Amino acid sequence: MNKIAILVKTSLQFDGRVIQQIDQLSSNYKDSKIKIFLLPDAKLNIDFDKNCKVEIIKLSLKFLPKIRFFQLFKMLEYGIVSSYHISRFNPDLLHVHDDTSSLGGILFKLFNKNKPLIYDDHELKYVRPTKLFDFLMFNLEKLCYMLADIVIVANDERRRICKKIYSKKNIHIIENFYYRRSSLEYENSFDENNFSSLINFKKQNLKLLLHQGQLTKERGFDQIVDLVNNIEKKYIVIFVGVSQNKFEDLKTKIIEDKRKNIFYFGFVPYNNLNRIYELCDYSIILYKNKGINNKYCAPNRLYMSLYFKLPIIVNEENLVLNNFIKKYNCGAMINKNSNLSELFRKLKFVKFSKNNILKSLYDDHRIKILNIYKELYHDKNYN
Repeated sequence: MNKIAILVKTSLQFDGRVIQQIDQLSSNYKDSKIKIFLLPDAKLNIDFDKNCKVEIIKLSLKFLPKIRFFQLFKMLEYGIVSSYHISRFNPDLLHVHDDTSSLGGILFKLFNKNKPLIYDDHELKYVRPTKLFDFLMFNLEKLCYMLADIVIVANDERRRICKKIYSKKNIHIIENFYYRRSSLEYENSFDENNFSSLINFKKQNLKLLLHQGQLTKERGFDQIVDLVNNIEKKYIVIFVGVSQNKFEDLKTKIIEDKRKNIFYFGFVPYNNLNRIYELCDYSIILYKNKGINNKYCAPNRLYMSLYFKLPIIVNEENLVLNNFIKKYNCGAMINKNSNLSELFRKLKFVKFSKNNILKSLYDDHRIKILNIYKELYHDKNYN
C-alpha cells in the first residue's frame, strides 16, 4: 500500500475509535502515505505519526443554519469537495467513517472501481426512516454499503441487523475497546481546575459516578434525574462530554438540595479521559430501546469502564447492555423501582473475574484493523 486515504467528519481528538485505527495503520504501514481528509466539528489539537497527514475540508455552506433542509446542501457539498481532494491524492484505498461521509465514498468508488473502499458504520440512526431527509440518508448509506468492499460495524448485534437490512455479507466487527494513546504529543486543553475539584471530592471520601456522553431522553435523561434526586449525600455524579446548556437543563430538574451532588466537567480530549476514569468509582450508561441506534448501542465507555474496573450501572430494558453486564460480571441493572442502597451494595461485590479474558480480547482487537486490510489486499491480489 503506497497511499491510504481516510475520510471522516468528527471532532477527531474526542473520537477514540478513529484515532485507534489511524495509529494502528500508521505504525504498521510506515512506508505508506496516510492522509486524513477531515471535516472538523471542533478545532483540531491532536498529532499523528510523520507518515500520516491531515487535510482539512472547508465548506462554503458551513454558515447555513443547522436545520435538515440546509443540512442536505452541506452534505452534497461535502461529498463533492471531499471526493475532489481525495482524487488529487490518488490513494490506493479509501476508508470512509460514518454515514455523513458516505457520499464522498460513493463518488470515489464510482470513478475508481478497481480501488478498495472500506465503509466504517458508526451509527444506525437512519434505519427505518420516517422523514424525507432520513430517507435520503438511509438510501445514500445503503448505496455505500453495496459499493464497499468491506464494511465495519461495532458489535455483533449491529452486524446481524445490517446483514438483514442491507443484504451485505462481508461485514466485520471492530468493537470500541479502550485504547490508551501515550506515544504522541498533543495540545493539552484539559481543565486542571475541574480535575482538582475531583481530587478534593476524593479527599472528602465521596464516591464519584461518571456519566460520559450526551444527555438525551434516549440516553436515560429522566432516569439520571431520578437517580440524582434520590442519591445519598456521599455520591457525586460527574458529567463529561456534555454541553453546558444540556447540563443546565438537567440542573433545573434536580431538587435544590441535591444539586451539590452533580458536577460539570465539560468536554475532555480522548488522551485525557483516562485521568477521569482513574479517579471515579462507578460508571452510568443508560440507553433506551427507542430507535435501532440506541437499542443496539455500542458505546466505547462500556469498554473504558471495564478497562478501568469501574462497576457499571445500566438500565434494565436494554438487552445489549444487560448482556454485557452478565458476560463480564461488571455491574448492575437499574429500573424505575430500583432501591439505590441495594443497587450500590451489589456494585461493591463486582470483582471483575474475567479481566484476564478481557486482556486477551484487547490484544486480539489491536490487530483487527490490520487483518481487515490484509484480507482486502489479498482478495484484490495486492502484495
